[in-house]
Amino acid sequence: MLGSILDAVRLRLSAPGHIRFSLPPELCTAQAASALEKGIIREGGVYRVKVFRTNQKLSVRFQDDATGLEKISIRLHDTVKGLPAEAFEVNEPEAGAGTVSLPSLPSFASLSRAPEAIARLRAKKEFLQGAAGLTIDKETEKQLTTALNEIVLFYLVKLHWDVITKRLVKKPFHNIGPWFTLTYLLFLYVRHRKAD
Repeated sequence: MLGSILDAVRLRLSAPGHIRFSLPPELCTAQAASALEKGIIREGGVYRVKVFRTNQKLSVRFQDDATGLEKISIRLHDTVKGLPAEAFEVNEPEAGAGTVSLPSLPSFASLSRAPEAIARLRAKKEFLQGAAGLTIDKETEKQLTTALNEIVLFYLVKLHWDVITKRLVKKPFHNIGPWFTLTYLLFLYVRHRKAD
């Protein structure tokens, strides 16, 4: 059994300072994963070991000058050999365990109620304006919207300035998607300013 488990371990990635293995389900139990992490981290030069149990992967980060693939593979082999037989027992997951519930999309019935929701929001806006004694005419609302749009635009530019200057300008064709987004947002801003 131990031989078949070790034969099922596959090398997925070997890069400088990083090795990734594909693990069989028997090595992804809680006890086996914990033992693998504790056993491999003892190898000199290894500074991070993580078993991704749901993805059945083992990721090892290490210093190139201190260790390598061969030493880590030997350490992995010795660690698996030292595990008790109970560590390899794969239990059936409980019903609903390990599943992720995604938020459901709105139904067509709820989308058909959108005009009602907008009408309720407008009624609340009018109520709050009346309660506070504020009346905002269309011109003031337009100026306020323009000012807030400019504040948001300048904040976003300030926030992403390092990304724009370090990545987008240096490799423009490598980052073509963000360039299209930036150009489109600039177009919308200029069009909005011309409409004023």
